[in-house]
Amino acid sequence: MKIPSYKILFAITLLAFSVSCTDKVKETVTKKSEMLPNGMHLTIEKTDIKKTSFGIFTNHNYGTSHRFKYRVAVDQGSIEWDFGVGEPKQTLSFL
Repeated sequence: MKIPSYKILFAITLLAFSVSCTDKVKETVTKKSEMLPNGMHLTIEKTDIKKTSFGIFTNHNYGTSHRFKYRVAVDQGSIEWDFGVGEPKQTLSFL
């Protein structure tokens, strides 16, 4: 028994619509500044990115992910470490 191609196409389309998702992204930025004992000014900025996926028709929560980004500045921005890999080598000499 052969199934007509329009029925297969309709079933695939219906399946795609039922599992389609919309994403809701929320970013929260937190900053902390502190004066170090050697007189240098240290600023740390943390960005929390929360992404939640919801079904378009079912409104079902298909998952939430968290990502964090950090930005470090010493002496009011004269030395910055922005999403780098490893350690901020310039900063270690001042701490």
